[in-house]
Amino acid sequence: MNRRGFSLIELMTTVSIMGLLASIALPKYQSLRLRATAAEVASNITTLRLGAFQYNESSGTWPATTAVGTVPKGVATYLPANGKNVIQGTSYQLGWSSTGVNGKGRRSVQTIQAKTTDATLCQALYGLMGGARNNDLQGSCTKKGGNVFLTVDR
Repeated sequence: MNRRGFSLIELMTTVSIMGLLASIALPKYQSLRLRATAAEVASNITTLRLGAFQYNESSGTWPATTAVGTVPKGVATYLPANGKNVIQGTSYQLGWSSTGVNGKGRRSVQTIQAKTTDATLCQALYGLMGGARNNDLQGSCTKKGGNVFLTVDR
């Protein structure tokens, strides 16, 4: 008997095995993407922080408060690509907050805010940056996203 092709049982077995492997791999892939995005945001926070320190060294003051998603005035020259790729991503935005007169004074506090549109990204970022162990970090994550605040200088 000359046999050509595969039987229906063989095809169904192969498809079910491929489906099982895909159902295992997809959550792992999504978890990896989430951790990569959280690492990108943490890296951009560090970049903004270093740019603000360089600005402070050259001008003697801290940058003024800006809206979330806006590069602080004067800091853009210290950031790669003038900070456009640092401040905004597909699911997050960074902002700078400065209290005190020109960022000076005893009650002066400099803070970077990371606003996310994804709750899991907010939690992953908070955990990646040290969570409750980091005294300079605060987070408020909700089902719709949230905010992570990093105190840069007090």
